Amino acid sequence: MALGVIERRLKEIPKERQILVICQSGMRSSQAAKMLATNGYQVVNVSGGMTNWQRSGLKVIR
Repeated sequence: MALGVIERRLKEIPKERQILVICQSGMRSSQAAKMLATNGYQVVNVSGGMTNWQRSGLKVIR
């Protein structure tokens, strides 16, 4: 989901649970994590994004 879309749809994202964000490399999700955190969300950016996820041999379902 694009950053602008996340900003417009903040009220749809539950604040009562931790939110994990991920993108291909970790750069866009880092920006999303910062934006969510400044709006009161408990957020974790998945380090290294999907690239690192796949290199680590973790499962990807398409």
